[in-house]
Amino acid sequence: MQTSRSNRLYSHRVAMAQARPRAYRWSAGLLLGLVLLGSGLACAPRFVGPTAAGYVFALNVPTSFIFRGDVAELLVSVRNAQGQLVDGVPVLFQVEPAWAQSASVSPQVAYTQQGTAHALLQARSTGVVHVTVRVDNATQETRVTVASRPSPTNE
Repeated sequence: MQTSRSNRLYSHRVAMAQARPRAYRWSAGLLLGLVLLGSGLACAPRFVGPTAAGYVFALNVPTSFIFRGDVAELLVSVRNAQGQLVDGVPVLFQVEPAWAQSASVSPQVAYTQQGTAHALLQARSTGVVHVTVRVDNATQETRVTVASRPSPTNE
């Protein structure tokens, strides 16, 4: 009788030990999903305007973290008062003066095509770069963090 009880206890412990990793993976997956969803919502473009010409625009930076020497894409979507994408609108991109020697945006002026203007930010120093975009008489700012690339580890 003692043997069957200890066998049942052993079987129960084995079953619980096997269930824990699955529960942990499920919890970790759920947590990761919530973090990604929350970060996606936090980074949703915010429209600014209307400008003097009646435009509204939103700056979207798909990644706000890059390694030194890499580039970050800057996207600006411009719409008219009816909400339609507008072509041919000049969008000015500028880094803050303190970063003028260490970071650049190319091109500095881009014209919207299918309602969107594209530019690339590249930084040669580490830190937080403030980028300002201007459409007509309105501006919007974003920040991109630039870090040194980690050294490879010898494991």
